[in-house]
Amino acid sequence: MEMTRLLLTQSEIRNNIRDVFADRRQRRIAIVAFVGKGADAYTGDPDGLLVVCWPRAGGTNPEAVWDLQCKGAKVYFAPRLHMKLYWSPRGAVVGSANLSTNALGAGDLRELAVRIPGAQVPIDDIWKRVKPRPVTRASLEKLRREHAAYQRKNGRGAGTKPRSFADWAAEKGRKPWRLAWWNDGGQASKRAKALSERMGSAGQVADYIACRKGELRPDTWLLTARRSVQGFLTQPQWLYVQGVVLVDKKEKRTYVPGWPCQAVQVHPLRMCPAPPFAIDKAFRQALGGWRREAGLQAFEDAVIREAAVPITKTLANALNRHYRAAARV
Repeated sequence: MEMTRLLLTQSEIRNNIRDVFADRRQRRIAIVAFVGKGADAYTGDPDGLLVVCWPRAGGTNPEAVWDLQCKGAKVYFAPRLHMKLYWSPRGAVVGSANLSTNALGAGDLRELAVRIPGAQVPIDDIWKRVKPRPVTRASLEKLRREHAAYQRKNGRGAGTKPRSFADWAAEKGRKPWRLAWWNDGGQASKRAKALSERMGSAGQVADYIACRKGELRPDTWLLTARRSVQGFLTQPQWLYVQGVVLVDKKEKRTYVPGWPCQAVQVHPLRMCPAPPFAIDKAFRQALGGWRREAGLQAFEDAVIREAAVPITKTLANALNRHYRAAARV
C-alpha cells in the first residue's frame, strides 16, 4: 500500500503530479483555485484530463483554459474554489500549489503538499460539493473581458527587474549552477524525445547537452556557452535539467563517445523554475575576461574537457569582479 509522503519542494510536487497523471487510461482530475499559462507542462498529456478552477480575473488565465481545451482537457468553472487537489487512482497530491507556472515553475514560490493513496480521497463526494459547471463560450468570453480589465488596472506583472549576477553573488544561500560548453552539431536523442512525450510536450525538446554518466541530475541549472575555435565562450544561456537519458550507440549523429548521456530540458525556460540570475550584457562581457584570468587554469582545463564544472566560491568571486567592472561601463 502506498504511504503518505510529504513534498517539500516545487520539483517534488511537479514530479508527483505528473506521476499521478501518468496513466491516460485512468480517470484524472485536477481541482484548483487558479490555472495559469503553460499548465499542461505540469500535467503531462492533458487529453481527457478533468480540470476545475475558479474563473476569477487575475487568477485564472482565460488563454490557459482555452489552451487546455484545445489539447483535449475538459475544463469546468466553480466559484469560490480554493482547494488544490490532483487525483487519479494512482494517487493524489493535496497542497498549496495551483496549476500554474507561478506555483510550480518559474514563480519560485514556497509550496507544500502531500502525496496520499488515491483510494483515500472521496473524489465523487468532492466533485458534488464543488458543483462544477462546464466552461461555455459565453463564460470563457466573460472571463476574458474581466481578465483584460484586471490587467489594465493592475498591470501585467512583467515590470519586475530581473536578478543580476551581482545579486546572486551577494546571497548567502545562493542557487548552485554549473558551466558547460557546446559546439555545433548533434541533435536530441530518441530517448530525449520519449522523455518529452512522458512529460506532455509531444516529443519537443527545448534544449539538451551531452554529459557523462552520473555527472548531472534533474533540477540542476547549467550555464551553457558556445566554445569558438579560439577557445572563447560566447552565446551563454541557461539550461534547466529536467531529465538525463542514455543515448543509444546506434544513433551515430547523436551519440558522443565519452559523453554517452544527454541532459534534457523539455519545457521552455518560461515554464521552468527561475534561473539563478539573468544573463545580461555585463555578464556576457565578464564571461570572456573571467576565463582568461590567471590562476584559473584548473577551471580552464575542466571546461576544455567538456565537464559540467561546478561554480565554486573562488570562481564566483573572480567572475563577480569582472561583472562589476563591465556593469560600470
